[in-house]
Amino acid sequence: VETSPIANGEFMNGVVVTTSSGSRYFLSNDNSLKQQNRKAAMRDMSTAKPGATITLTRAAVEQRSKEAAERRAAQQAVAEERRAAQQAAAEEKRTLAEERKAAQKAAAEEKRELAAQRKDLQRASLDARRQEQESEN
Repeated sequence: VETSPIANGEFMNGVVVTTSSGSRYFLSNDNSLKQQNRKAAMRDMSTAKPGATITLTRAAVEQRSKEAAERRAAQQAVAEERRAAQQAAAEEKRTLAEERKAAQKAAAEEKRELAAQRKDLQRASLDARRQEQESEN
């Protein structure tokens, strides 16, 4: 599969990566571990002094594997924290929307009550005028 460059995550078997376009992919291919080992060997060779002997020991491979597992665990922890923060933000947004809706409802009710009071005052004023006119007649 060809896609935009990987922006977040490691190119390893069993890892979810994010591309620069925002797409997420789960990498699953047995060849990726081989490629990682090749890359590590190339990295070791590129940093070696001319004439030096490179020894890839089981301990080094296990150490790299352990470090990769720790990085994955850290990435998962960060992702969980991000999800929790997003959930908290969404809950806060819902709460604010509910409060805003309740305030609008209260304002509308107060407006109706004031309109009813104005109407009652107008009727009372009209009734008082009628009574004055009737008493004058």
